[in-house]
Amino acid sequence: MQKFAYTVEEKYAGQSLREVLREEFKISRRMLKRLRWEGKTYLNQEEAMLWYPVKTGDQILALADLEIEAPRLHFPPDQEPVFQDPNLVVMSKKAGQVVHKSLNSQLVDLCGLIADQPLHPVQRLDRDTTGLVIIALNAYTHYRLSQSKIIKKYLGICHGQLDQNEGVIDAPIARAQGSIMEREVNPKGKPAQTGYRVLAYAADPDLSLVEFRLYTGRTHQIRVHTYHVGHPLLGDSMYGRQEALDIELGRQALHAYHLEFPLPYTEDRIVLDDPVPSDMQAVLDRFQFNKI
Repeated sequence: MQKFAYTVEEKYAGQSLREVLREEFKISRRMLKRLRWEGKTYLNQEEAMLWYPVKTGDQILALADLEIEAPRLHFPPDQEPVFQDPNLVVMSKKAGQVVHKSLNSQLVDLCGLIADQPLHPVQRLDRDTTGLVIIALNAYTHYRLSQSKIIKKYLGICHGQLDQNEGVIDAPIARAQGSIMEREVNPKGKPAQTGYRVLAYAADPDLSLVEFRLYTGRTHQIRVHTYHVGHPLLGDSMYGRQEALDIELGRQALHAYHLEFPLPYTEDRIVLDDPVPSDMQAVLDRFQFNKI
C-alpha cells in the first residue's frame, strides 16, 4: 500500500487533486488511473474525486496499491547487485565506468550495462571513483529516494596527514573559470560540507587513510575539498600532486563504501558496505598504515 500525504502549498491553489499528485509526487497518468479506480483519495479527511480543486493549507491523502512495472535487468557475471528489490538496485561501480551515459560518450555506463531502457540513478560517482550507487527502477521511486535522508561514506587515501584527525571541511564549490569539468573552492560557489575522520597513517610515503561523509553533493566535492586543504587524493590526475610515489593506481583513490537509506514504500532502513577494491587494498597492504 502506497501512501501519499501532502499539505497544499500556495503554488497549487486552484489546481485539481490530480494536478497536485502529478507534480508533487511525480505520479504518472497510468498510476493516476489506477488510483482513481482502485484507490482512495481524501481532501481534509473527506473522500474526494481527483478533479476536486484545492486551496492553500488543504490536507491531501491518497492510498493505493500501485504496482509499478520494473524494467528487465541483466547483470554481468562479475558485477552482480549488492542489493535489489522490485523498485531499486544497488550496484558496486567499477573504475572506468560512468553511472549514466552522456551525449557522444564512448565510456561504459552502468545503467546501460544492466538494462536496455532508461533507469534513474539516485546519486552519481565520478568515472574513476568506485563503490555503491543506488539506481531507481522508476521515476516515483527516484523521487521518494531524492527526498529521503541517505547517509553516504567514502574511503580515500590522501597525501600527508590532516591537521586534525576529524572535522568538517566547509567551503563553497563552483565551476572553475574556463573549464567545463574542473571545480574549485570559490566564495561565490554553492555551499559544500565534507565530514572526515582519519583512520590510519603511513609515514613513508606520507599517506593517510580517511573516511569521508558527504553532507552536500557537489561535483568532485571530496576531490576539491581535499585539494583545498592541501591533502589531495592519491592518484587524482585533476586535483592531485604530480610527485612520483612509485604507486600505479591510474585513478583517484576514492571508494564509496557505505550507504544507509530507507526503502521508499516500507521505510525499512537498509545498511550496506562494499569492500575496498583491490587497487586501493594493494596500497594499504604495501605500506605500513598505523591506525589512529
